[in-house]
Amino acid sequence: MRALTSYLVFLPSLILSVNYNYSCLGYCFTEGYLVHISNHLSDNRNLSLHCWSGDDNLGNHELSSSAEFEFHFCLNIWGTTKFWCDFSWNHHQYGGIFKVFWVGRKLVQMCNHKNCVWSARDDGIYLLDIVSGIFVKKYIWEAKWHQPQTRGAK
Repeated sequence: MRALTSYLVFLPSLILSVNYNYSCLGYCFTEGYLVHISNHLSDNRNLSLHCWSGDDNLGNHELSSSAEFEFHFCLNIWGTTKFWCDFSWNHHQYGGIFKVFWVGRKLVQMCNHKNCVWSARDDGIYLLDIVSGIFVKKYIWEAKWHQPQTRGAK
């Protein structure tokens, strides 16, 4: 019984550590995904973004016009992996925090089970339905910029 208990504790730890190490090398024991985010804003505007999951912080990125940021990851063994990005543009006047990956049937189908392609445009953020070849608007920008209050103003 003691050997079985040790085995049941050791095996999940081994799987998690091997999956983590292989994910760094581009191999997954769970399903792997690639997320692309492209800047298609008009007038050569830059797009700022910061992406993260519950396990990974992908840092801050500044995308010039038509530039792309992409990242690869493996699903966790529970299939609950989610990634968010905090977007901003036009001197941080517009943006929002939007989910760019989650395990959901419709998203996985649109990404063709491996490749999620997002396009940031003036009127919002679009996701490519890879099967149909059509970009579908998923999010609209929020106004992020507020006029600073001066002291004593009412």
